[in-house]
Amino acid sequence: MSKFAELDRLLEQADPGIVDQLRAAVAEADRPVSVQIAGRAGSGRSTVARALGVTDPEFVQIDSLDTPAAILDADVVIYVIAERLQSADRDALAMVSPANAVAVLNKADAVSSHWSDVVVRANDTMKITGVQTVPLVAPIGGTTSMSTVGDQELRDFRILAASDDPTLTLSPDLFAAAEVPVNTRDRLALLSRWELAGVTTALDTMRREPNIDAARLTQILHAFSGVDAAKTVVAARVHRSAALRGGALLDTLEKLAARSSSRDPIEQFLRGPTAAELGLAAGLASPALVDVVAGRDARQPVNAAEALRLAEWWTRYAASDVGAPSRRAANRIRHGYSARSVERA
Repeated sequence: MSKFAELDRLLEQADPGIVDQLRAAVAEADRPVSVQIAGRAGSGRSTVARALGVTDPEFVQIDSLDTPAAILDADVVIYVIAERLQSADRDALAMVSPANAVAVLNKADAVSSHWSDVVVRANDTMKITGVQTVPLVAPIGGTTSMSTVGDQELRDFRILAASDDPTLTLSPDLFAAAEVPVNTRDRLALLSRWELAGVTTALDTMRREPNIDAARLTQILHAFSGVDAAKTVVAARVHRSAALRGGALLDTLEKLAARSSSRDPIEQFLRGPTAAELGLAAGLASPALVDVVAGRDARQPVNAAEALRLAEWWTRYAASDVGAPSRRAANRIRHGYSARSVERA
């Protein structure tokens, strides 16, 4: 059963000669977006998946001697780079479309203690590969996405922040072996949950804000991880993939309507609200309009008047001197906003 009731009815009414083709097109539009998380051994692919909240991805190791050459062909490819781009990473990223891929510069805390340096590394990686690259400290992002700093952890952090040992957080071994008023078992628990980068960030924060509470400290650790920015980029890729498949469904329906006896029910669907929303999403995701869409206010209209103004703008754009792909996408956007203006009137 399709997620759109209108498509289920359309399948029931369709000419038997096109039912199989129509059902295949609907199934393709309906299926979940496929995601691969790829990278070299030890890059942290499973930790990145947990931090980003990606469920059921296909994990691909690109440097395994036991498997054939990796094929990166999912709708969305999340490529994990550990600290620094290697030749194997460049070769793998050359196989994917930048529009469908995101590179995650994982273990960003090992790049530098200054986030500005990490961002420079990510930008340099993007210049080399052409793939948008986001820095991430995945273990911390995964933890703060699912839980907060505990009361005992907060007390331990506060005690440790008062230590005057300059070597306390130079390495995990020195942290575990330090002579401090927090027992070794609890310090190892902190390292297990927050890693040395998280512990260091928590202690530095405690020294600046001695009275900080658990919620605020969790927010700071969450921001330090870079996980929200990474999630936003991945979500945009997933949305784009689903939107373009919706547009492909509309393309198939238009072709089938032109050469089958089911023209009337298909055209009725194409004039309806579901097709309008599919077309709007596909138009906004169109590769032909990337720069145009990026240069406009991304807020969605909140009332009929705003939807109508947007429809009028896209009508003028479609009538201007643009190529056929841009015009087609713009007309779908215009139709989508026009339908919204009627719906919200």
